[in-house]
Amino acid sequence: MIKFLQKPLFYCFIVSFMFVLACKSKVVSKKKENDVTMIKEKLITQKTYNEDSTYLLIANYYQNIEVIKNFKFKVMESSSKKIIFEGEFNGTKLEWHSKTELKGHLYVGMVKEDDASVLEGNTKNNEDKNSYKIIKIKN
Repeated sequence: MIKFLQKPLFYCFIVSFMFVLACKSKVVSKKKENDVTMIKEKLITQKTYNEDSTYLLIANYYQNIEVIKNFKFKVMESSSKKIIFEGEFNGTKLEWHSKTELKGHLYVGMVKEDDASVLEGNTKNNEDKNSYKIIKIKN
Protein backbone atom coordinates (compact mmCIF):
# COMPACT_ATOMS: atom_id res chain seq x y z
CA MET A 1 0.00 0.00 0.00
CA ILE A 2 2.87 2.36 0.68
CA LYS A 3 4.37 1.72 -2.73
CA PHE A 4 0.98 2.37 -4.20
CA LEU A 5 0.81 5.80 -2.49
CA GLN A 6 4.43 6.72 -3.15
CA LYS A 7 4.03 7.27 -6.89
CA PRO A 8 0.91 9.52 -6.77
CA LEU A 9 2.33 11.40 -3.81
CA PHE A 10 5.57 12.00 -5.69
CA TYR A 11 3.64 13.29 -8.73
CA CYS A 12 1.48 15.53 -6.54
CA PHE A 13 4.59 16.94 -4.92
CA ILE A 14 6.19 17.71 -8.30
CA VAL A 15 3.01 19.27 -9.70
CA SER A 16 2.54 21.44 -6.61
CA PHE A 17 6.21 22.47 -6.70
CA MET A 18 5.87 23.50 -10.38
CA PHE A 19 2.67 25.36 -9.58
CA VAL A 20 4.41 27.32 -6.82
CA LEU A 21 7.28 28.21 -9.12
CA ALA A 22 4.95 29.22 -11.96
CA CYS A 23 2.82 31.43 -9.73
CA LYS A 24 5.73 33.35 -8.33
CA SER A 25 5.00 37.00 -8.99
CA LYS A 26 7.68 39.31 -10.23
CA VAL A 27 7.98 42.94 -9.28
CA VAL A 28 6.86 45.01 -12.23
CA SER A 29 8.35 48.46 -12.34
CA LYS A 30 5.90 51.22 -13.09
CA LYS A 31 6.58 53.09 -16.28
CA LYS A 32 6.68 56.83 -15.92
CA GLU A 33 3.52 58.37 -17.25
CA ASN A 34 5.19 61.54 -18.42
CA ASP A 35 7.86 60.10 -20.64
CA VAL A 36 9.08 62.78 -23.01
CA THR A 37 11.37 62.00 -25.90
CA MET A 38 13.90 64.72 -26.32
CA ILE A 39 14.97 65.68 -29.81
CA LYS A 40 18.55 66.78 -29.86
CA GLU A 41 19.01 70.29 -31.08
CA LYS A 42 22.32 71.80 -32.00
CA LEU A 43 22.84 75.56 -32.15
CA ILE A 44 24.45 76.52 -35.45
CA THR A 45 26.11 79.89 -36.04
CA GLN A 46 26.56 80.76 -39.70
CA LYS A 47 28.76 83.71 -40.67
CA THR A 48 28.87 85.04 -44.24
CA TYR A 49 30.13 88.26 -45.80
CA ASN A 50 28.31 90.17 -48.52
CA GLU A 51 29.77 90.66 -52.04
CA ASP A 52 32.29 93.37 -51.16
CA SER A 53 32.93 92.14 -47.56
CA THR A 54 31.64 95.33 -45.97
CA TYR A 55 28.95 93.59 -43.91
CA LEU A 56 28.94 90.30 -41.99
CA LEU A 57 25.76 88.28 -41.55
CA ILE A 58 25.70 86.25 -38.33
CA ALA A 59 22.73 83.86 -38.36
CA ASN A 60 21.93 81.59 -35.39
CA TYR A 61 19.48 78.70 -35.69
CA TYR A 62 18.86 75.30 -34.18
CA GLN A 63 19.54 72.26 -36.32
CA ASN A 64 16.83 69.69 -35.71
CA ILE A 65 14.43 67.54 -37.70
CA GLU A 66 12.13 70.41 -38.68
CA VAL A 67 12.39 71.96 -42.13
CA ILE A 68 11.41 75.43 -40.98
CA LYS A 69 14.15 77.16 -39.02
CA ASN A 70 13.89 80.22 -36.80
CA PHE A 71 16.87 82.40 -37.77
CA LYS A 72 17.99 85.05 -35.29
CA PHE A 73 20.39 87.19 -37.24
CA LYS A 74 22.61 90.25 -36.91
CA VAL A 75 24.29 92.28 -39.63
CA MET A 76 27.58 93.75 -38.52
CA GLU A 77 29.79 96.27 -40.27
CA SER A 78 33.14 94.61 -40.94
CA SER A 79 35.40 97.57 -40.27
CA SER A 80 33.85 98.96 -37.07
CA LYS A 81 32.24 95.73 -35.72
CA LYS A 82 29.09 97.77 -35.12
CA ILE A 83 25.74 95.96 -35.31
CA ILE A 84 23.67 97.66 -38.00
CA PHE A 85 20.59 95.45 -38.12
CA GLU A 86 19.06 92.67 -35.98
CA GLY A 87 16.04 90.54 -36.65
CA GLU A 88 14.35 87.15 -36.86
CA PHE A 89 13.24 85.17 -39.88
CA ASN A 90 11.30 81.90 -40.17
CA GLY A 91 12.10 79.91 -43.28
CA THR A 92 14.51 77.40 -44.76
CA LYS A 93 17.56 79.49 -45.68
CA LEU A 94 18.98 82.99 -45.17
CA GLU A 95 21.64 84.43 -47.48
CA TRP A 96 22.86 87.64 -49.08
CA HIS A 97 20.84 88.89 -52.05
CA SER A 98 22.89 92.02 -52.79
CA LYS A 99 25.32 94.26 -50.92
CA THR A 100 22.60 95.66 -48.64
CA GLU A 101 19.77 93.10 -48.88
CA LEU A 102 19.17 89.64 -47.42
CA LYS A 103 17.21 86.93 -49.16
CA GLY A 104 15.16 84.71 -46.87
CA HIS A 105 13.81 81.54 -48.45
CA LEU A 106 10.27 80.84 -47.24
CA TYR A 107 8.90 77.38 -46.58
CA VAL A 108 6.47 76.66 -49.39
CA GLY A 109 4.93 73.50 -47.95
CA MET A 110 2.43 71.57 -50.00
CA VAL A 111 2.04 72.14 -53.72
CA LYS A 112 -0.81 74.42 -54.65
CA GLU A 113 -3.69 73.20 -56.73
CA ASP A 114 -3.21 73.66 -60.48
CA ASP A 115 -4.73 76.76 -61.98
CA ALA A 116 -4.77 78.45 -65.40
CA SER A 117 -1.15 79.58 -65.09
CA VAL A 118 -0.03 75.96 -65.54
CA LEU A 119 -1.60 75.91 -68.97
CA GLU A 120 0.04 79.23 -69.87
CA GLY A 121 3.47 78.11 -68.67
CA ASN A 122 3.93 80.90 -66.13
CA THR A 123 4.49 78.67 -63.11
CA LYS A 124 8.18 79.52 -62.74
CA ASN A 125 7.54 83.24 -62.26
CA ASN A 126 4.79 82.65 -59.69
CA GLU A 127 6.94 80.25 -57.68
CA ASP A 128 9.92 82.60 -57.60
CA LYS A 129 7.90 85.55 -56.26
CA ASN A 130 6.34 83.54 -53.45
CA SER A 131 9.37 81.51 -52.41
CA TYR A 132 11.53 84.21 -50.79
CA LYS A 133 11.44 87.48 -48.87
CA ILE A 134 13.84 90.38 -49.33
CA ILE A 135 15.06 92.05 -46.11
CA LYS A 136 16.61 95.50 -46.64
CA ILE A 137 19.52 96.34 -44.37
CA LYS A 138 20.21 99.94 -45.41
CA ASN A 139 18.51 102.35 -47.79
